Amino acid sequence: MRRQQINRFVNRALPFITLALSLALACFALGAWQPPPYMVEESLDVKGNSFTGLYDPADNVFVGPVRVMFASNAVYEGGLAGNRFEGQGVLKGEQVSADGAILSWRFEGTFENGRLEGEGMYRDHQGRYIGEFINSLPSGKGIYYSNSGWRYEGEFVAGMMTGQGTVILANGTSSSGQFEDGLQVSVKEEPEQ
Repeated sequence: MRRQQINRFVNRALPFITLALSLALACFALGAWQPPPYMVEESLDVKGNSFTGLYDPADNVFVGPVRVMFASNAVYEGGLAGNRFEGQGVLKGEQVSADGAILSWRFEGTFENGRLEGEGMYRDHQGRYIGEFINSLPSGKGIYYSNSGWRYEGEFVAGMMTGQGTVILANGTSSSGQFEDGLQVSVKEEPEQ
């Protein structure tokens, strides 16, 4: 008996469900469908900074991927949560040097609570770093490639070559050892063969 009631209900409701789905698809195809309020594509200017992305007016926050153009002309593209950089993203910009040259820079990687954390990349006019970040600074294992041709492979602390590492010059010669605050303080002895 129960199964018959369910079948009767489904048979009666099916034409209405089909009609509702057809109307929804037609509205979507014609562009008449509107996303829920929390999915509004929005551009806002706040203190000279321009935010573009999906905006939730109820909670007054952007959700998901956004593009932020700062008054300083820096640009962030990526995830945002609680109005802070979150998840995968790119932060890039330019600055003018004392002699008037325009110098560009770029952070790329995973952001947590507004800071670059974990694996990432930083590039500027002097070179490129690929490796681990803590608090938006190279920290942990990484490689720094200088634009003048040398590179450093090893440990970093708070943005400085600190710990065990190897410098490899453009001509291929290398020196391994202990580094502190960017300077090599000891040379690793190679075993005799």
